[in-house]
Amino acid sequence: MKEIHLIHHTHADYGYTDLPSTSFGFLNRYLHDALAIAERTADFPEPACMHYTCEIGYQAEDFLKGASAEEQARFDALVQSGQFEVGAMPFHTTALLGDAEWQALLERSTPVFERFSPRTCFQNDINGLPWGLIPSLKARGVKYVMMGINTYSGGVPRKPPFAFWWEGPDGSRLLTWLGLHYCAGYNLFYDGLWRVGPVPGFADVWFNPPGGREIFDETPAALAAAHEHLQKVLATDFADYPHQTLGVQVTNMWRMDNDPPCEQLCHFVKAWNEAGYSPSLRLSTPARFLAQLEVEAGASLPVIRGDWGEWWADGVTSMPTETALAQRTKELLADIPSAAELLGSPAHWKCRLADLWRQIGLYTEHTFSSFNSMAQPYHPLTMGGWAQKANLAYQSDEDARVLQATIIREASSYVPFSRTRRLTVLNPGKETRSGWVEISTAALRQPANAVRDLSSGEIFAMEEIVEPVWSAPDPNLPRPFEVPDDIFSFHPSVSRFFSPPLAAGKSRRFELIQTEVKKHHPPSSGANADFAWEWDEASGLLASLRHVPSAHELIAADALFGFGRPVFELPQGFGARETLMSRSPCETICETPRFLSWSPAWHPQGARYVSIWEHPHCHRIEQSWDFPACAGRIELTTTFWLKETFAPQTIYLAFPLHVPDSEAVYYSLGRRTRVGADQMPGTCGEYHAVNDGVEFVGPEVSIALGTVDTPLGCFESIAMRNGRVSFTPCNAHFYPVVTSNYWVTNFPHTKAAKLVVRHPIHCEKGLSHGLGKLRRGLWAYPSE
Repeated sequence: MKEIHLIHHTHADYGYTDLPSTSFGFLNRYLHDALAIAERTADFPEPACMHYTCEIGYQAEDFLKGASAEEQARFDALVQSGQFEVGAMPFHTTALLGDAEWQALLERSTPVFERFSPRTCFQNDINGLPWGLIPSLKARGVKYVMMGINTYSGGVPRKPPFAFWWEGPDGSRLLTWLGLHYCAGYNLFYDGLWRVGPVPGFADVWFNPPGGREIFDETPAALAAAHEHLQKVLATDFADYPHQTLGVQVTNMWRMDNDPPCEQLCHFVKAWNEAGYSPSLRLSTPARFLAQLEVEAGASLPVIRGDWGEWWADGVTSMPTETALAQRTKELLADIPSAAELLGSPAHWKCRLADLWRQIGLYTEHTFSSFNSMAQPYHPLTMGGWAQKANLAYQSDEDARVLQATIIREASSYVPFSRTRRLTVLNPGKETRSGWVEISTAALRQPANAVRDLSSGEIFAMEEIVEPVWSAPDPNLPRPFEVPDDIFSFHPSVSRFFSPPLAAGKSRRFELIQTEVKKHHPPSSGANADFAWEWDEASGLLASLRHVPSAHELIAADALFGFGRPVFELPQGFGARETLMSRSPCETICETPRFLSWSPAWHPQGARYVSIWEHPHCHRIEQSWDFPACAGRIELTTTFWLKETFAPQTIYLAFPLHVPDSEAVYYSLGRRTRVGADQMPGTCGEYHAVNDGVEFVGPEVSIALGTVDTPLGCFESIAMRNGRVSFTPCNAHFYPVVTSNYWVTNFPHTKAAKLVVRHPIHCEKGLSHGLGKLRRGLWAYPSE
C-alpha cells in the first residue's frame, strides 16, 4: 500500500446526538468552520491542506442560504478545485424512499447539481440503497458510490473495504466503494475511541471536542507510535487488500456524529509526510479517491448487480402511525402536478410543492431517534426527537392537504359547497383508479344519502361515518368502539360513496340526492364478477377466496396463520433487544389475538364483513373486509387501538397467498425488482421495503397486494432479525410489518394510538402489473 486517502467529513445524523433542529444548525455552522480551517492551512502542502466533504446536499443548501457572498465564492472555489466536495444525495435515505419522492428531490436538487456538479453518492451509517437510484444518478453525471456502512445490527454483501461496479436495473454501472465505518480513519492510528462514556449532547459543557494534540498528535514520539499502530493494522486487517491506494473516512471523535471539522488532521498529515513515513497520507474527498482507484484498478473490479437490501429498514416501523401517514402524503404530493394541470391552477404551487418534498423527505431520512432512546424513553432528547420527527409527517400531511385545497379553489369549475349540490370526481393519476369519495357531512345544507351520475343517471348510495363531535353527551345515541367514547356524542362526520373505475385524467360529475336506500347484510358466502368467498364464522377468517375469472383459490392451504390474521411476535428475556441486534438466537413467542366476534355489515356498493379481536397490547383490533362490486379488488382495513407497551414486539398481518410457480416482485424507485433474483447477494433477506406493494406473478394467475400503509414486510415466513440474507421465496406468503420496536436506537415503545392500515388485493389471469390498479387518490370537490 502506497497511499492512504483520509476523507474528512461530518456525519449528518439528525437527532442522534441532539434534537434534529439543533443538528441542522450545527451542520450549517461547520461549513463556516471548514472554510476557516482551509484558509489557515492554505500554505500547507496540498495533501495536508484542509479537505472536507459535505455528505449530503442539504448541508450545502442550508449553508448557502445564510452565507455571505464572499463565503459563497470561497466555498465555490474550493469545490471547483476538488478540495471540498458536495455529495449527490440530499440526505442519508432509508428504504422508504419512493419513486415520485426521489424524482421530486432530484428536481429540487438541480441548483446543487448545477453549482457543484456532485460526482459521488455518499451514504453513511445505512447498510443498503435502492438500486433504482443508479440510472437517474448516472444521468446527472454521478460516477461513484461511497458507503461508510455501520455494521452494528447489520451486514455487508462483501468484507469491506471492497470496490466493485454496481450494476443497476438498466445495465448502467457506478464504481462503488464498500468502505469501513465512517470513523475508521481514527482507528488506523489509535486503539479504541477517544470519547469517554455515552454520547454527550452539545450543551453538556463537561464534554468537549478534542483539541490541541488530544488526537492526531503531530509530535515525533506520537507520530512514531501512530505509525507503529498502523503497521500492525495493515499487517492484520489489510493483509489481503489488493490495491495500492486505500480510502478511509474520518470524523472528529467527540461524538463521531454531528461533529465539527478537525484541524489537527492537517498538521498530522503534514508532519507524517515530512517525516517520510509510509504509506503516505493525504487529506482527500470521495471523488478524488475513487477517481484514483478507477485509474489504478477499475478495469479489474468485479460487477455486482442487484437491489441493495437494507438491514436497518425495520427502523421505520417504530413510528407506525406517522409512517403510514407519511406514505399516504407522498401519494397526494405525487398527484399534485397533474391535478393542477387538469384543473388549470396557476404555477405558484410548484415552489411550495418542492419545499413539501424536502419536508417529507426529512421524515424518510435515516435517523429514527437518539442514542439513548431505548434506555431512557422519557428523556427530553428522546421525547423531543420523537416530537420533531413525528411533526415532519403531521405537518406534511396538513400542508399537502392545504395545497390540494388551494389548487381546487382556484379551479374554474369549483363552486362553494353552500351554493351547489353537485360535485366533480377527478382521477389525477396515470392509471385507472376507483375508491372512496368523501364529503363532509356537516357541510351538507340539505338531506342527501346518495349521488347520481349526471351523465349516466347511475345512483350510488352513501354511507355515513360517525365520530365524536363537540356536543352535549347523549347516551342514547349509538356509540361505536372508540378510545375514549364517553366524552361527546357520536354524529355523522363523513358521507362517502365508492366510485367505480375512473380512467386516468378523467372526471365524473354527480349530484347529491335523497332517495330510498335499502340496507341489507350479505350472507357468509357470496360472489361478484371478480371474487367468490366463504367465511369461517367460528374464527372470523376467510375460509376461501376464489378468483372467479380463473377459478383459482387465492388462500394457501398450508398456511401457518389465517388469511389477514394479526400476529404478535414477542421476544422473551432480559436484554432481548440487544440479542436481536446481534441476530443471535432469541426465545420468541408468536401469538395471535383472541377472536371475539364476526358479523356481516352493510356496504353501499358491495359486501362487508367485520371481525373483532383482542390482545393484551391493544384495547381492541377490528378488521373490515370490503368487496366492492365495481372495483375488481377487495380491501382489508385493520384498526389497532394500541396500548403503550415497552415490551419488545413486532405485529404482522398474515397474507398466505396461493400463486403456484410465481415470482415475487416489488418496485425499487419504479424499477421492477424480483425478490432474490434481482437482489445483491449477501444483502438483507429478513424483510424488504416494498413501499407501494408486492406482486406475485404466476403463469396462470397473478396477485397484487397494496402495502402503502405498511411499507415493510417479510417474504415466505416471519424472519425479523434472524440474519437471513437475500433469497428467492418458495411460496407467495407475505407478512406486512404493522409495527416493530426492536431497534435499540429507535423510538423504544409502542405508543398508544389508533392505527388504521389498509391492504387492497387485486387478481388477474396470466401475467400482471396490478399494483397500479390499487392506487388510491380520487380528488372530489363541489362544482357547478
